[in-house]
Amino acid sequence: MSLPLFPTTDAERKAIPIWTYITKYVPRALIAATRVSVKGNIQHNPERSPTDIVWARGKSMDQLNTAARHLMDHSNGTIYDTDGELHLAKAYWRIGAELELLCERLEAEKAKKQKRPSDAELLHGGETYADGEP
Repeated sequence: MSLPLFPTTDAERKAIPIWTYITKYVPRALIAATRVSVKGNIQHNPERSPTDIVWARGKSMDQLNTAARHLMDHSNGTIYDTDGELHLAKAYWRIGAELELLCERLEAEKAKKQKRPSDAELLHGGETYADGEP
């Protein structure tokens, strides 16, 4: 079941130019982060096809410390990690993961106040992760 990520009114939807962001602002960064996702998928989900990426959320959850280490390696002049991927791409992925988790938590809190399941709970079938959140 796919749930809407965007607002429902035309004006609110048009105020989020996602295609422009992806194609004009950070296309190379997203490609680099996608390569990191594929390598992570191979590491954490070896039974899956490398490009059938899924986020194995419970296997590596220390997003901010890991992002900081990649940022420090980059700032010290080590551009590439040992697997050949950019340290900044790995930091970008980790910060994106932390932001996704925060957005899900905030959405769940809002849904709880409204006494309804959050989109994340519905999307993940009620599955919870190590932090108890969907």
